[in-house]
Amino acid sequence: MSKSTRSIWFKIVVGLLLILSCITYSWYAQKIDKEQAMNWLAQPQVNDFYHADFALMQAKYWPDELLDDHYKYGLLKVVAVTPENLGVVRSRYTYSTQRHIIKAIRGDKLILQQYFSSQMFWLPRNELADYFQQQLLYTIDRPIDNRHLYGGIVVLPHGSKLKQRTRDNGKKLNDLAIDYYRGESGVQDFKKAFELFTKAAEMGHTFAQVNLAEMYRDGEGTDENLDKAQYWFEMAAKQGNQTAKQSLKKLHN
Repeated sequence: MSKSTRSIWFKIVVGLLLILSCITYSWYAQKIDKEQAMNWLAQPQVNDFYHADFALMQAKYWPDELLDDHYKYGLLKVVAVTPENLGVVRSRYTYSTQRHIIKAIRGDKLILQQYFSSQMFWLPRNELADYFQQQLLYTIDRPIDNRHLYGGIVVLPHGSKLKQRTRDNGKKLNDLAIDYYRGESGVQDFKKAFELFTKAAEMGHTFAQVNLAEMYRDGEGTDENLDKAQYWFEMAAKQGNQTAKQSLKKLHN
């Protein structure tokens, strides 16, 4: 074998080894990412983000909506965690490719007030792993320092102007809900009150959280649900609400 031939074969072998190393590293990295995703799904936290295929989720969660199959990728943000369920809100924006979601995150789009819907829905925690395996959820993200992802800001710090506006809007919704609940405008409407209390509670308004918990507890405007009542009492109690703390003590007595 000539020297030039040996050199060619050496380059081929080195090239094949490099390719094999890259494949092995990629496989290992994907394995680690999958294990981490499964761990985060098993122990979810508020402000986790789930990259989702909305077209696959449509049949289960919003079958009456018409979604553009070309723009089918979106985000879910965890806003509530109970022993049985996750409360999530979904992005109002959808994308044609998965990488466009990363681009939106890097561009700080997620902190815009209108980026996520104000309507929360519940995902059963015992089904999350199956959703991941079925690719309804295909990437699970947890912000660094509860603030950053992919170099972009996804959660605003406590006390920001946007959060203050959100609290102000929560108070307005809570006040309006009280009017519907009491019938002060001449029409008593528990379902409308429940809807408005829910929106205000999701914005973090502590009194709306108590009011919503009481409606779940008493089955007013919705079906009785003591687990959800407990959750919203706990959310308000964490903000120092004394009524919520007392109600928690009495809830299961």
